[in-house]
Amino acid sequence: MTIIDTARQRLQEADGLAAVLDAAYAAFEGMVSIIHPVQDPASGLFTAFVMAAASAADGRNAWPSHPRCPGTRCSPRLPNSSPGPVSRPSA
Repeated sequence: MTIIDTARQRLQEADGLAAVLDAAYAAFEGMVSIIHPVQDPASGLFTAFVMAAASAADGRNAWPSHPRCPGTRCSPRLPNSSPGPVSRPSA
Protein backbone atom coordinates (compact mmCIF):
# COMPACT_ATOMS: atom_id res chain seq x y z
CA MET A 1 0.00 0.00 0.00
CA THR A 2 1.42 3.40 -0.97
CA ILE A 3 1.22 6.62 1.02
CA ILE A 4 -1.49 7.86 -1.35
CA ASP A 5 -3.57 4.69 -0.88
CA THR A 6 -3.19 4.89 2.89
CA ALA A 7 -4.08 8.60 2.97
CA ARG A 8 -7.19 8.00 0.84
CA GLN A 9 -8.30 5.11 3.06
CA ARG A 10 -7.76 7.11 6.27
CA LEU A 11 -9.73 10.07 4.92
CA GLN A 12 -12.58 7.84 3.73
CA GLU A 13 -12.76 6.06 7.08
CA ALA A 14 -12.37 9.20 9.19
CA ASP A 15 -15.21 9.58 11.67
CA GLY A 16 -15.39 13.01 13.23
CA LEU A 17 -13.33 16.15 13.09
CA ALA A 18 -10.33 14.79 14.99
CA ALA A 19 -9.97 11.82 12.64
CA VAL A 20 -10.33 14.02 9.52
CA LEU A 21 -7.71 16.48 10.78
CA ASP A 22 -5.37 13.65 11.72
CA ALA A 23 -5.77 12.00 8.30
CA ALA A 24 -5.27 15.33 6.50
CA TYR A 25 -2.10 16.07 8.48
CA ALA A 26 -0.72 12.63 7.65
CA ALA A 27 -1.64 13.06 3.95
CA PHE A 28 0.23 16.38 3.73
CA GLU A 29 3.21 14.85 5.56
CA GLY A 30 3.15 12.00 3.04
CA MET A 31 3.22 14.46 0.15
CA VAL A 32 6.23 16.24 1.62
CA SER A 33 8.09 12.94 2.09
CA ILE A 34 7.53 12.03 -1.58
CA ILE A 35 8.37 15.44 -3.05
CA HIS A 36 11.60 16.20 -1.14
CA PRO A 37 13.70 13.29 -2.53
CA VAL A 38 13.05 14.32 -6.15
CA GLN A 39 14.07 17.96 -5.76
CA ASP A 40 17.12 18.27 -7.97
CA PRO A 41 18.52 21.78 -8.49
CA ALA A 42 19.87 20.71 -11.91
CA SER A 43 16.39 19.75 -13.11
CA GLY A 44 14.13 22.06 -15.06
CA LEU A 45 11.36 20.97 -12.68
CA PHE A 46 13.21 22.06 -9.53
CA THR A 47 11.11 25.19 -8.99
CA ALA A 48 7.86 23.26 -9.46
CA PHE A 49 8.91 20.64 -6.91
CA VAL A 50 10.04 23.28 -4.41
CA MET A 51 6.70 25.09 -4.73
CA ALA A 52 4.75 21.81 -4.42
CA ALA A 53 6.71 20.82 -1.31
CA ALA A 54 6.17 24.26 0.22
CA SER A 55 2.41 24.07 -0.42
CA ALA A 56 2.20 20.58 1.09
CA ALA A 57 4.21 21.72 4.12
CA ASP A 58 1.95 24.76 4.54
CA GLY A 59 -1.10 22.50 4.50
CA ARG A 60 0.51 20.11 6.96
CA ASN A 61 1.50 22.93 9.31
CA ALA A 62 -1.94 24.56 9.23
CA TRP A 63 -3.76 21.62 10.87
CA PRO A 64 -2.12 21.47 14.33
CA SER A 65 -2.66 25.19 14.84
CA HIS A 66 -6.25 25.18 13.59
CA PRO A 67 -8.58 26.51 16.33
CA ARG A 68 -10.97 23.55 15.90
CA CYS A 69 -8.17 20.96 16.16
CA PRO A 70 -8.59 18.76 19.23
CA GLY A 71 -6.17 19.11 22.14
CA THR A 72 -3.83 16.41 20.81
CA ARG A 73 -1.33 16.98 18.04
CA CYS A 74 -2.12 15.31 14.75
CA SER A 75 -0.25 12.15 13.78
CA PRO A 76 3.05 12.83 12.02
CA ARG A 77 3.13 9.67 9.90
CA LEU A 78 1.13 7.16 7.93
CA PRO A 79 1.51 3.67 9.40
CA ASN A 80 2.34 0.65 7.24
CA SER A 81 2.88 2.57 4.03
CA SER A 82 5.64 3.15 1.54
CA PRO A 83 6.00 6.06 -0.83
CA GLY A 84 5.88 3.71 -3.80
CA PRO A 85 8.27 4.06 -6.70
CA VAL A 86 10.04 7.42 -6.74
CA SER A 87 12.08 8.38 -9.77
CA ARG A 88 13.82 11.57 -10.71
CA PRO A 89 11.98 13.39 -13.50
CA SER A 90 13.91 14.25 -16.62
CA ALA A 91 14.30 17.89 -17.50
